[in-house]
Amino acid sequence: MPVVPRVIVRVRDLPEPITYAVQPGTCLLIGRLPDPSRLVTETGELAESISGMQVLTARIDSPRVSGNHLLAVCAPGGNMSLYEMQSRNGTSLRLYPGQPVRLRGDVTVDLAFRGGSAAMLGEPRPADWTDESDFGMQVVAAINEWLAPQTVDLRAELVAPGKRDGEGSSFHLADDHTLLVASLSSGTYDPQIGVLLDRIRVYIHEQNIRLEQFQKRVDGMIVSSPVMRDVLRRVAEAAEQGRRTVLLGPTGAGKEWLARCYHRYSPRSKGPFAALNCALLDRDLLYAQLFGARRGSFTGAVNDVQGLVEASHEGTMFLDELGEMSLDVQKALLRFLDTRGEYQRLGDPKVRRADVQLVCASNARLDEVEYRMKHFRDDLWYRLSSAVIRVPPLRERPEDVLAFLQLKLLRNSTLRVVDALSPAALRCVLADPLPGNFRDLENFVDRLPAAQRPGEIEVAQVEAALREGRGQSSGTPNNVPEYQGAVRDSGRIRRMRLPDKPSENRNVDWEGMAVEAIAAFLADHGDSVAGWGELHALVEKYLKPVFVAQATELGNIDEVSKNINYSALARKLNIADGSTVKMHLTRYVERFRQRKTPPQS
Repeated sequence: MPVVPRVIVRVRDLPEPITYAVQPGTCLLIGRLPDPSRLVTETGELAESISGMQVLTARIDSPRVSGNHLLAVCAPGGNMSLYEMQSRNGTSLRLYPGQPVRLRGDVTVDLAFRGGSAAMLGEPRPADWTDESDFGMQVVAAINEWLAPQTVDLRAELVAPGKRDGEGSSFHLADDHTLLVASLSSGTYDPQIGVLLDRIRVYIHEQNIRLEQFQKRVDGMIVSSPVMRDVLRRVAEAAEQGRRTVLLGPTGAGKEWLARCYHRYSPRSKGPFAALNCALLDRDLLYAQLFGARRGSFTGAVNDVQGLVEASHEGTMFLDELGEMSLDVQKALLRFLDTRGEYQRLGDPKVRRADVQLVCASNARLDEVEYRMKHFRDDLWYRLSSAVIRVPPLRERPEDVLAFLQLKLLRNSTLRVVDALSPAALRCVLADPLPGNFRDLENFVDRLPAAQRPGEIEVAQVEAALREGRGQSSGTPNNVPEYQGAVRDSGRIRRMRLPDKPSENRNVDWEGMAVEAIAAFLADHGDSVAGWGELHALVEKYLKPVFVAQATELGNIDEVSKNINYSALARKLNIADGSTVKMHLTRYVERFRQRKTPPQS
């Protein structure tokens, strides 16, 4: 019984090889547009030998393949011959290790195997899209811009989902459109076009990843600027690789949004996400919040407390304001990392274990050695900073400001903010430095006056709303005294107004105490948006330490001595215990005596 040989055809454009069975006594013509009528002119003397044989055709939908590319002829006895039809890009025979060339049986061939010119380097620029609806058109624009100087007759076009018009190489886009790259002529692609198509394939894969990262971001996060999309890309890559990440940037720039995006991109995304602001709690409470506490280990601990580490087991733990973490807690966190997840609750000798991924954020200059020398442990920094990503301020992201104004409605109105602003007013907003970033921008929008018609809000109203948010006005009332040590920040002065009538209680200089505490608070946290957490920090870390130092007449000490009778001082001030007095005096010395100038931000 004659053997039925097979031709296995491979083409770069096709995901899988195609197998054709060639019956004895038949011919198989393989090509992009196979035409048996042209065999007489293309095969010359071969035409006589195949005369009377049935010619079957096999169509390969690839612009790399010529119209008539390869002819397979199977003799009645099963022997097969292959004839190259003078195609433009040629045919390669695939030989396997240890196998001789046999044409009686199966044979594998590569059509259009030759590569193109190695001199054609580069790739299209990243597509400059602002949202998903613009993605496909921008990818097409970038590809056509790149193809223009390549001296080839290729052009890319966008095809709507579910449609396919025309012939050419098609690529799937992440927004469900199809990108079709077709020749402006009907000829076979030359080899260099194959190189271009391969690079387009790689490029589209990269752009699809960018869009998919954008689509998976946390709901409501604005990422319209190219610089912020690059930040999002780096966050996604760090998350996918499981790298500990530190986000550095100003307050309100979106660091917590990015931390939540990190969790969403991470293989741990099905696990919990837990966040803690390291600036809002004192040393013991921060340790308890981080690692948990045993019942009775501190005042108010009536039950066992589960820490953030335990709550984020097999998930992501986000530590905000990392630079504010006390040195004692830094030591405990360092040990947790060094022991690969071992920790102890406050007041509990039992060793526990947790598996968490860490993402941290800070508006301090933790990446600078000089800053860390005074504020942060180097060894902990190097364990946390596998990836360090800078989050730019909003003043460097005008596209994000514009996108926010396009999405936000004016208060008590159906009018978008961007429509309510006159062109000059919009330019004024886009040119503003917005020192508070998104928090500043959100509050500015809330302060805008009502408007009924597009373009109704003018420059003067915008400037007034911006000044109001920064404590600026056209003038300071003459009957309100100013604190002489006003804090200067970015060219603006924050003035603290004191009451006209001073307090009659002279046991403590209440006005001086308030001025000293608030000035230090503004120097350290002046750019923070007012909130309950900021008020808590002002009272616990600034007002109380200054009060204790003044009331105990210890405002000039430069270190906390063991010889001080803290219990006696506590009784004098009606404070529950001496340890509280010592804690606040320690804070006073560290902030107001040892560090008399505010840290540079």
